[in-house]
Amino acid sequence: MASGLRLLLVPLLLLCAAPRHSPHIIGDIYPIMFSVILGFSNGLFGSVPMIMAPSRVGREHREIAGNMMTLSYNGGLLSGTLVSYLLLNMLGPPTGSPCRIYPTPPLPTLPPIITTPSNISFITTPH
Repeated sequence: MASGLRLLLVPLLLLCAAPRHSPHIIGDIYPIMFSVILGFSNGLFGSVPMIMAPSRVGREHREIAGNMMTLSYNGGLLSGTLVSYLLLNMLGPPTGSPCRIYPTPPLPTLPPIITTPSNISFITTPH
């Protein structure tokens, strides 16, 4: 049930980006918070069962249980990627620059150092 509730984070993240010109959920903290929750819950409800599954079955089925968990996890990654491309296509083309542009002051420059033969000195050592 907890894994299914994670699906609610997908529309919330989508509302942070849609529509592109004026998202429904405004602010930087919300997408960061939703991403942190998604990452934490992915570790808790995705990785922990994958680690523990082979120890919950009989000795003769441990290898196949590990393989099935790996296959299902990779299937989930693949389907998540495909859904993300679908959602990105639904959002339409980006409007303007994807990054905010902040004005920066010009950096101070130093004059070049020019060495002439008169500035070079040699240290002599006795032989």
